[in-house]
Amino acid sequence: MVPLRPVTVLAAFEAGREDLPRELAGRWGGEVGENWIADFLLPVWGLVAAGLGVPDPAPLYDRLLPQADQLIVAGMGCVGWGSAHHVLAGLADRLGRTAAALEHAETALETHRALGLTYWKELSLAQLRDLRARHGAGNPLPEMS
Repeated sequence: MVPLRPVTVLAAFEAGREDLPRELAGRWGGEVGENWIADFLLPVWGLVAAGLGVPDPAPLYDRLLPQADQLIVAGMGCVGWGSAHHVLAGLADRLGRTAAALEHAETALETHRALGLTYWKELSLAQLRDLRARHGAGNPLPEMS
């Protein structure tokens, strides 16, 4: 069940399970082959790397960058993770690339807003606010509908 491994790690991370996500990421690695599920695994491992720093975020950023303007979808649309820019923003931030992180976060927010993806718009807005607050990059964003 390789496709579920990064989702398991991400769930443990988001649940605040401290050591478990690192243990699982260490056990399963973050290698993503060139196959039918790579377009899904790559951004999910990217979310893990953005949050934990493992697996190495640099190669994930480089591989995901050509897909920046795409929406992340698994299979025939059974799972959607929003804009790849959202994941790239987190990876760029983890890598210390503040300008790129802000640009990706702004693009993700605009994409989600334009497509009416309310859930992802709210996540992107929170991400952009956090980036701006931590990096002193302008005023916080106003509330948006």
